[in-house]
Amino acid sequence: MALWWLSFVSTDVSSWVTGCGGSDPGVASFLYATIASIGLGMSASCLRWALIDAAHHATGLSRPAFDDARLTEHLSGYDWLVENHYRYYQFYGNTLIATLFAWWLWRLSLAEMPTNALLIDGGVLVMLAVFAAGSRSAMRRYYERVASLLGSSEGARIMTNGGHPTAAKKDAPKAQTAPKANTSAPNKSEAKKPDGSKAA
Repeated sequence: MALWWLSFVSTDVSSWVTGCGGSDPGVASFLYATIASIGLGMSASCLRWALIDAAHHATGLSRPAFDDARLTEHLSGYDWLVENHYRYYQFYGNTLIATLFAWWLWRLSLAEMPTNALLIDGGVLVMLAVFAAGSRSAMRRYYERVASLLGSSEGARIMTNGGHPTAAKKDAPKAQTAPKANTSAPNKSEAKKPDGSKAA
């Protein structure tokens, strides 16, 4: 989507999409378009992480601290949740970013404002709202179901790479401490007793 709209403001990108001097794209155009699509897709994914993820987390959708220690025994279930929830979230979020980018490029490519510009802007806003709602729903379901599958580690700190160390288990044996010394004063009845071995 981003590459197609980029072709409206770049003659080079337009030649990749439509073909070099013909109606059918050539091998070079196909390769350029493929590489550019991958680059734009990864860029949209990074912007989605920086903007959409942050917006969801700032508005109350918190990320649970998953217990990675249980990941190995539940790996197939975790992969299923990623494919059926997180992949949809990535698509909705990335498409939201690509739609914003495409709408901005369309605005730049206009020599004069068309009469139906407000109608198009309204349609874009509706699309953005739908993709935002879909991304939030998919992320919430992903968080809830992965937390139900793996559990959570209380006190774990989320690191910059997305992982987090698991917290110490509650049933871990406590370190034994040395017995405290008796510092209480001796009982008066146990004070010095007369030694019967000594003659009076």
